[in-house]
Amino acid sequence: TGTINISGGEFTICNEHAYDYAYVLNLLDANGKNGTASINVTAGKFYKFDPAVNASENPGKDYVHAGYSSVADGDYYQVSEGIKNELALRNAIENGGTVTLSEDITLTSPIFVENTVTLDLNGKNITTTGESFYVSGVVSAAFCVKENGNLTITGAGTIDSQNTEDYAVEVRGGELNIEGGKYVGCVTSVYALTGTINISGGEFTICNEHAFDYAYVLNLLDANGKNGTASINVTGGKFYKFNPAENASENPYKDYVQAGYSSAAAEDYYVVVEDTENE
Repeated sequence: TGTINISGGEFTICNEHAYDYAYVLNLLDANGKNGTASINVTAGKFYKFDPAVNASENPGKDYVHAGYSSVADGDYYQVSEGIKNELALRNAIENGGTVTLSEDITLTSPIFVENTVTLDLNGKNITTTGESFYVSGVVSAAFCVKENGNLTITGAGTIDSQNTEDYAVEVRGGELNIEGGKYVGCVTSVYALTGTINISGGEFTICNEHAFDYAYVLNLLDANGKNGTASINVTGGKFYKFNPAENASENPYKDYVQAGYSSAAAEDYYVVVEDTENE
């Protein structure tokens, strides 16, 4: 019972027993579950034991505090501050608040946002790997903002899901606010099934090895766009071979650009800026 806070040190065991290194850190199962015993790790090195996902509990226990990462280094796992891997990113998104990347991250499955989160890409890149993340009626993107979710993305950096042929970010009932970053999807970069997407910055493109070329760089579900349950509002950003003010993502052509703003061609891009009145 009670609490152990670990902010440094080195941890190992004699391994002449049946459990190998599974219990370098451990707590009483029942008390871990009822909250009367806890271990919180913010630093330290652990021999053949990952404090972020380990078999000391079932399912695997995460002792690493939100905002910190456990990274393999030879026979050790070292814990330090920062979002440095997929598990740390998932935990931080689940906890909400501001999440700042400190390393490039590869996602092996989609991340669902169901609370209020500000994701600062901080010049880092998020890419997808493995099989497509698509599950009919559930998800089509690397990041999915669900009902009650509010995701704001800031900073330079990239969310790129072309490896798994998915969208970069989608909204299924929540709100997405894009202020910076680059978004690369397949067919579509950002998509609204239901909910709202507000774009005030960022760069948007797609892998174009499909039949639709660049017609759907931004897109929403036609019926929900018409009945008002899905919307995309653009007041900034640059869009590769796609004009957000007049595009074929809907029929008739859709204008995502808000009043007081304009979309202008600049070589292969369309750039949205605020209108200025002539004096």
